[in-house]
Amino acid sequence: MFSRLLATPLRKASVAVAATTGAGLTYVASQSTLIHPLPTDDPIFSTPSYRKLNPHSNPVNDDRVTREIPLNTIRPELLESDEKLTLALCQATWSQAGFSPLRGFWTLRHSGPATAHQLWTADQCSKATYEPGTEITNAFTVLTNSPEEITVRFGDIPANSGLRPLDGLFAIEAKMDKERGVAKFTYTTLAWKGDEKVEGGGKAVPLPADAVHWLAARLWMTLASGKLQK
Repeated sequence: MFSRLLATPLRKASVAVAATTGAGLTYVASQSTLIHPLPTDDPIFSTPSYRKLNPHSNPVNDDRVTREIPLNTIRPELLESDEKLTLALCQATWSQAGFSPLRGFWTLRHSGPATAHQLWTADQCSKATYEPGTEITNAFTVLTNSPEEITVRFGDIPANSGLRPLDGLFAIEAKMDKERGVAKFTYTTLAWKGDEKVEGGGKAVPLPADAVHWLAARLWMTLASGKLQK
């Protein structure tokens, strides 16, 4: 997922997904809700991270994937707080099987002494606390970690901390609604061209790649949230 950065592995993954049964694709789609585009007054557009990284207010590819699961199906030790549930969803997101092809791709390209401090294996990802500054497979950097949301930056290697030709935010969130008896899990993704002013309203990611991202995000959500169930 995440547009041009993942174009090659995503293209291969999308072919594999397309080769599965129609019933399988229908199942993935039925397990989550896709919101696209986001309202212009969505709180994520007011965050310091977004304002800092998109100073030109360039057009944005934006979407949100949500899934609700009954609380009584989730492992009890994760229901102590939204903070614990959010961390568990983040750990599951980076350790779930849907991320494995990308993890393998980046391991071959970028794993080495200079990146040894980063998270590479599924085991590392399943145990990390995702404090700000945590780097994942030389492609993602944790920017913020609050009780209800963990936000990572993507679009280039972490070492490129300035404005980027392709930039983006990926926010992972979990909240319990005890009155309704469900937990709501959310992925929010923004992507834009960040290093210069875009004239003519062109977005960073063309529609075909965006559509692949939507499918990948919904698959990730299904797999990651499923890891939290009994």
